[in-house]
Amino acid sequence: MVHGDSVAKLLNKIVDAKVRAPQFVGSCRLVLMVHDELLFEVRSDRVREVAELVSREMEAAMPMDVTTPVKISFGPSWGQLQPLRR
Repeated sequence: MVHGDSVAKLLNKIVDAKVRAPQFVGSCRLVLMVHDELLFEVRSDRVREVAELVSREMEAAMPMDVTTPVKISFGPSWGQLQPLRR
């Protein structure tokens, strides 16, 4: 069994490394992590691309016997977040 905090740190490292890739420089950055929630600032024309990357990496980070779907929301501020439909 892996402690939840360890999983969160692993996810943070994996996802942060992916969004620091050259194709995302200047268009995406990890701003905050609270438990298993990650907050990114993403240029509006890259939202879908980054959302797909983050979903894929988080869902595949730890092999599990149960599904672990990732919910993604976006918006200009926390108070205006809307679910992103895939």
